[in-house]
Amino acid sequence: MSDPLFGRRCKLTLAIPVSTPGDFGHTTSQLVEINAADEQQGLRVQFKITKTREKEPNAGEVTITNLSETRRKSLGAKGVKLRLEAGYAATGLSLIFLGDARTIDHRREGPDWTTTIKAGDGERAFRWARASESFAEGTAASKIVKYLAEQLGVDKGNAATEADQISAKFDQGYVVVGSAQQSMDRLLGSLGYGWSIQDGVLQILRTDDYLRGTIIPEISPETGLIGSPEVGTSEKKGGGGLIKFKALLFPTAPGKRVKLRSARYDGEVTVKRAVFDGDTEAGPWYTEIEGVIHAK
Repeated sequence: MSDPLFGRRCKLTLAIPVSTPGDFGHTTSQLVEINAADEQQGLRVQFKITKTREKEPNAGEVTITNLSETRRKSLGAKGVKLRLEAGYAATGLSLIFLGDARTIDHRREGPDWTTTIKAGDGERAFRWARASESFAEGTAASKIVKYLAEQLGVDKGNAATEADQISAKFDQGYVVVGSAQQSMDRLLGSLGYGWSIQDGVLQILRTDDYLRGTIIPEISPETGLIGSPEVGTSEKKGGGGLIKFKALLFPTAPGKRVKLRSARYDGEVTVKRAVFDGDTEAGPWYTEIEGVIHAK
């Protein structure tokens, strides 16, 4: 095992809304950084992040041990956002999760206080974004996709690029009203596409496609692969086989590809599901992948 895989590091950044005195209609964010490698802070961070290609927000749970009383009280504000980065001393930090807090709970466990934050990736945009627009006869589907991507209120990601590949038009016009995510789901589903939010970024892909133009990491026994991958049959006729494997923590996301090299399989895998399980104090520090084998 190479040295860069040792020396785990973790940084959690919390954006806490703060009202501006005298201006009740305006809020700013107070940034709180928790660096688990900082001996002066002496904090333990545990996390479990699950990402899929489904439209429902990716879910994350982060637990901080012995956060100060002042910090615990500050987390009572609504609209807290969190950014989780993790990695190794030699290779640096990578983004693992970005999300909106759903619940924040504090619990006394013996001499320690634990703070558990449950969050969803793009949660607020997914739940509350609305759309209301009528499109004339002959409107290109690509125009409607771009409109809905704008209404969602997250980084538009590859929406424009993918939309430009859609040639369909609506001869009778098209109307969207109500939930932006439901409108996006109906429209893209009718066109053979799926969508999700990955770390605050909109991702639109055909159901059997992958995200191009991204770095493809290689996972092998020398770079952190643990055990032997499990290889299964395809979920649908003519599709690539399924594969599951576990490795020391590395960043990726559904829709991306990884290069897997093992005794049973040597090739690229399109990620369908990724689980990140970490503990800065000698606990787990893994990424588990479920994906589809890319036919050579």
